[in-house]
Formats: sequence, structure tokens, C-alpha cells
Amino acid sequence: MSITLFKPASLSGLLLLAFFVVTTPCAHALTVTKADLNAKITTYVEDQLKALNLLNKPGISWKITPTPPPNVPLELKQSQSWQDLTLEYQSILEQRFTPNPVVRLTITQPGGSKRLIGVPVSIQANARVWAAKKQIDPHAKLSPLMVQLQPADVSRALDQVLIETTPASELNQYEARVILRAGEWLDLRKIQKTPAVKRNSPVKLIIEPSPGMRVTINGIALEDGQIGQVIRVKRQKDNRQRHYLSGTVTGKGQVNVSQ
Repeated sequence: MSITLFKPASLSGLLLLAFFVVTTPCAHALTVTKADLNAKITTYVEDQLKALNLLNKPGISWKITPTPPPNVPLELKQSQSWQDLTLEYQSILEQRFTPNPVVRLTITQPGGSKRLIGVPVSIQANARVWAAKKQIDPHAKLSPLMVQLQPADVSRALDQVLIETTPASELNQYEARVILRAGEWLDLRKIQKTPAVKRNSPVKLIIEPSPGMRVTINGIALEDGQIGQVIRVKRQKDNRQRHYLSGTVTGKGQVNVSQ
């Protein structure tokens, strides 16, 4: 076996070789900072909100706050840039909305090694919500004078509260189901649209015994009903307690009886 040593032809050649060795850059490991992780997680969460048709919901502005774990920043020695990595995300947001999900991020490096990071996220849905100015009693019909708009995080009541996208002029369509205290939101679990037909109120029963024939008689509603709902009714002079008819509410105080 023979060993051949490289011998520079001159001192200047040796200096040039030394300069090349010193100035040739070394590969650096990729450092994942909190800012990097926050940006990646925020983009993922925004994509999931968009898939759930929530991101562009009128009247709501979203605030997404990831909380990276204590071991961040972390060093990935087998990678030099984000392009070297494969990122896989997983969270409950892929199925349904929750304001406090945990996003699990799996980072795979070129050599196959994996890092799993769990990142808790706080999601706020900020809106201006209608709230009672003062106490509103059960069955009281709402009016714009009884309520006011106030800023709130409605992330735990999405689609259950009335926000500023509901015009004040439409509030008189609703009534309180229970007591609403001052400052309490107009929650659809606590208010309802004023029924077109109210329980124990007189109604017009429309009966069609045959095509082209229509009979209208007086009746009593046995339960509340909105337009389009099927409710129980009875003829006004029918005193039999267990005898009732079924019909569809078609207007205020009007029910089409099924045959």
C-alpha cells in the first residue's frame, strides 16, 4: 500500500489551500423557533376553520394563539431548511370546532427520524353580540330598545347567539323563553321566534275533505308552533280530552289539518 501526500508547489499554493478550507461553509442544523412554529400552526388552524366554513363567517374576527412547548426552540441536526422536512398535522379541528384544540405536529427529517410536538391552541371568535340592557321576563317580546351590542368572545356559542349581523329591526320576531338578566346574550337556547300559533289559543282549522273542497272551522291549538311545524289541535267544541288532530301551521293563527 502506498500513500501519496499532496505537496503544494509553493507557499502561495499552501496559503490558497488554507483559505479554501477556512472559508468553505459548513452545513448548519435547522433551528425551529417559537415564531416558526407559531406561523406553521396558525396557518394549519386557519385552513381547518376554512374547511369548516367558519373562517369567513360574517361579523366574526378570529384570534389564534398557539402555545409552543418548553423544549422549543429545538435543533434538527439532519436538516438545513424547512424544505428538507415533511410536516404532518393532526387535531380535532379536522372533525369539528373547539376553541381549545391541541395540534399534534410530526416533523420527519431526511434521515427518517421523527419529532412529535403537541401545541395547545386558543381560538377566539370575537364579535359584537346582542345582550339585554336590563332583565327581560319570560315570554316578553323583544325590541331594539331592550338590547344593546357589546364585544364578546363567542367561540363557545357559535351559531347560538345573535350578533350584529342580525339587524335590530328583526329582533321583534323573538321572545324570551326564560329570564334574561342584564348583560346576558341573546342566546337561541334562551329565546325563540314568537310562535305563529300559541298553545291554548284559538286557530282557524282548514280541512280539505276532497280535492277542490275546503272547509274552515274554529279550533284550539294544543301546543306552540312556528310556520311549517306540525302541531296538535282540536275542534273548538270538542271536549274529548284525548281526541286531537294534527296539522301544519301555515300562517298566524292558521293550521292546515291532515286527513
